[in-house]
Order: sequence, then C-alpha cells, then structure tokens
Amino acid sequence: PPPSSRILSRRHPRTLPVSALFRIPPSKLCGPFRGQSSIWAHIPESIYTLPQTVQDFLFFLGSQAFAVPLLLISSILMAYTLALANSYGRLISELKRQIETEARNKVFLAQRAVALSSARGAL
Repeated sequence: PPPSSRILSRRHPRTLPVSALFRIPPSKLCGPFRGQSSIWAHIPESIYTLPQTVQDFLFFLGSQAFAVPLLLISSILMAYTLALANSYGRLISELKRQIETEARNKVFLAQRAVALSSARGAL
C-alpha cells in the first residue's frame, strides 16, 4: 500500500478513508446500481428524467453562480454570529462582575448594620 494509507491504517485501523467509500464498485449481479460503473452514475440519470425546470434549478444549485454568493453570505453570517457571541460573552462577564460587587456590598452593609446595632446596644 502507499505510505499515506499505511500511516492512516496505523492511526485508525478500524476506519476506512471516506474517499475509499466513493471508489467501491457496485455489485455486478444484484442491487439497484448493477451494471453501472459507480453508484454515483445513477444520480445524473435520475436528474435527466425530471422536468426541464427542475433540472435547470438543480443544475443552478450546483453552479458557481449559486455557490459563490452562498459562500460569501455564509461567511458574513458566520462572522456576525462570532461577533455577537463575543459581545454576549463580554456582557456576561460584566454582569457576573456586577453580581459579585453587589454581593460584597450586601455583606459589607450587613456587617455595618450588625456593628451599628451592637454599638447602640452598648450605649
């Protein structure tokens, strides 16, 4: 075997590389893909049996005219989501700090009230 597959088989001996699944030829005697060169040959044949408008739509989905704007929009949405998550993280940190400050203030005020009440009791 090539060196890369030996390395792969040493690291993960029980797993097959995903690309190997795409190269497995279908059974020649039985099954839905018999007589075809690969299991993927059935997909274009199926698409060509659909109405022309559906074919055009599916081919558009597979074109660069659809893929490039989709990639750009996905990238922008991902950057926006990341920025939003970071701002929420900072907001949560600030709120936690405020809660800790309020807790310290309450403890201080309670100690001060106890000290004042004990000072009044001594008078």
